[in-house]
Amino acid sequence: MRIALLVAGALPDGLPDYHTVFTAFLRDAHACPFVLDAFDVVHSMAYPTDEQLGTYDALMYTGSAANAFDDVDWINTLVAFTARVIDSHPALKLIAICFGHQIIARALGASCVRNHRWEVGPTQLTLTPLAQSLFATDSLTIQQMHRDHVPSLPPSTLPLASTPTSPIQAFVRFFP
Repeated sequence: MRIALLVAGALPDGLPDYHTVFTAFLRDAHACPFVLDAFDVVHSMAYPTDEQLGTYDALMYTGSAANAFDDVDWINTLVAFTARVIDSHPALKLIAICFGHQIIARALGASCVRNHRWEVGPTQLTLTPLAQSLFATDSLTIQQMHRDHVPSLPPSTLPLASTPTSPIQAFVRFFP
């Protein structure tokens, strides 16, 4: 499996870089053999080319200290790139958490806004029946640190998880 990792910032000093962290996550999850190529979308504004996109099985988005709704060049470019990938490579899997989830939602026509409160620490998600089926569990607790959220479901997507603070914690869009 070939994965393009869209790196949306850096982890704090003293921690490994996102490529190292995601490589360890995938390895420790006993994922199938994989190649993970990192693209710095903030400073280098580097993205896979159209030709490269055809060689990837998935795009993964990292988290970020930035706000996904900020009107800055690198975020606007990331949203536009994501929208183009959705249109031109609809079978390519897009996998994201937090900031990346918000970027994908924006690319699909939804909004990302500041929430009325933070979600910090281990958080119990309410899973939809679809999510329970996909994850083979009735409950899921995840580590969170965010205040921004996607307040409504993007068009042509299905909800997977919610919390009382963030009604759209996760969504999925299936390729026909």
